[in-house]
Amino acid sequence: MLQMTVLVGLLGFFLGVVIFFTALAMGEIPTRLDPEPNPYADTVLHPVTLLAGLPVVTGMLTLAVLASRRRR
Repeated sequence: MLQMTVLVGLLGFFLGVVIFFTALAMGEIPTRLDPEPNPYADTVLHPVTLLAGLPVVTGMLTLAVLASRRRR
């Protein structure tokens, strides 16, 4: 069960890397010099959210699903 959670967490990390570099290539990553800051982009597209938050969320969801399936 733990191995599956780690695997999905790693996949979440790589998904975050792909989203981060896609947003970086499209110019959507916010900067401090932005005249009109977008709070959505500041929180969701922040590198810490994508590279640390997404693997934690996917790993926890996997643990929850596997734990609920194991109870049955």
